[in-house]
Amino acid sequence: MARRGAGHRELTERDRFWLRHLERQAAGAETSKAYAAREKLSIYALYQARMRLSALGAWPAVSARKGSRPETATPVGFTRLALPAAPAPAAVACRLRLSSGMVVEWSAPPPVEVLAGLVARMASPR
Repeated sequence: MARRGAGHRELTERDRFWLRHLERQAAGAETSKAYAAREKLSIYALYQARMRLSALGAWPAVSARKGSRPETATPVGFTRLALPAAPAPAAVACRLRLSSGMVVEWSAPPPVEVLAGLVARMASPR
């Protein structure tokens, strides 16, 4: 008999299909990945079905299932990391601010030909 979700909505045929697979996998000793491979199922579809059925209340939440991690996990430690000071930005010798808001900067004066080519290219229609 199909279990009902929290909203008392009947499970679809597809839900019942995945529920049967989840029950068979949980009753055995193999991992979800091994079960899916043996049954020629997509492991991702199996995981998605598990989440969906858990949300519907038709499958237990992760912490209540066999083989789940204990509620008291090992505390995570943190280490302070000292970062070196960022280098000072290079002096800007030439800055060109375009009407679009874009800024082009050179750390050394660009050759006149470069600036002339840039201005000519921007002035030409696309």
